[in-house]
Amino acid sequence: MKKLSLLSLLTLALFASNNMFAQEALKVLFLGNSYIFTNNLPNTLKEVAEAEGKTIKVESIAQGGARFQTYANNPEILAQISEGDYDVLVMQGQSQEVAFPPAQFANEVYPYAQIIDNTFKASHPQGRVIYFMTWGYRYGDSYNCQFYPPFCSFWTMGEELCNNYTMMANDFNSEIAPVGKAWQMSIATDSTIVLHSPDNSHPSMEGTLLSAYVFYNTLFNTTLTNGANAYLQNIANTTTQNNASLACNLENYSAAIEDVLSDDFSLAYLADSKSIQVYTDKKADFVIYNMEGKLVKHGKLSKGTSLVDVKKLQEGAYTFSIKRECGMRTLKFVKL
Repeated sequence: MKKLSLLSLLTLALFASNNMFAQEALKVLFLGNSYIFTNNLPNTLKEVAEAEGKTIKVESIAQGGARFQTYANNPEILAQISEGDYDVLVMQGQSQEVAFPPAQFANEVYPYAQIIDNTFKASHPQGRVIYFMTWGYRYGDSYNCQFYPPFCSFWTMGEELCNNYTMMANDFNSEIAPVGKAWQMSIATDSTIVLHSPDNSHPSMEGTLLSAYVFYNTLFNTTLTNGANAYLQNIANTTTQNNASLACNLENYSAAIEDVLSDDFSLAYLADSKSIQVYTDKKADFVIYNMEGKLVKHGKLSKGTSLVDVKKLQEGAYTFSIKRECGMRTLKFVKL
């Protein structure tokens, strides 16, 4: 029998060791739509990970305009999710649906996301589901704005997306990649860095790179050190480090929002008089919607401070919007 030399044994051991580490590559499946395949987010993430010395394998199921129910109602897709060899499932809804009014979201979005989430976890008990928190349209969704005011601006649409993605992640014991928060932080910090593509919805190359940075930090529970774009790296690191403490509201960006919109608008609910005290620096029309997107009151505001009677409204949450030249401005209040 031919004996192996010590050098040969060491070489074989090193070869086996390298193979073992190669097999430990994180296997990630992206499930979503054009926000994933625009600029090839999965491959961008793979390149970012490689620059950081990590190895991941990426696959994607991404149909243009696909919703959660698109996949939840497709047995072949559910079978691939269930039977595929994946460590992580990334879930992304259609760009508007996760910001739908509460009743519509509860009926058309939430249960279908839960079906997909449960399907993956049932066959991957050690697997992770990460929700891809997306961003608002650059100038809001002008069509849906008339039906539900939070769609009227980048900021308020992003707030709804943040609320609902976070709700699903919490309710289903899953995780979240706070990409939308990172986009808000970037635009609030330097609005000259354009993250949207010319259609004002999909990501630019910078938008995709920032998204990949956030996903890298989320997947590996770390912070980037070798990002090609130092500014976006810092935004991603700050967002993911502070994710647990950043609430889904606009308080973190209020100063930047005022600078961008260049006007002044505030309101306060006065419980004693059951009225809304509104301040605006210009005359404006206003509308009030309930959380189902139904218009419940409208009127006109004078420049300065006005009182709006809401005694006839039922108790609950509402949105109060004013129409300005720069678009709709929307704030929330709770009738007690």
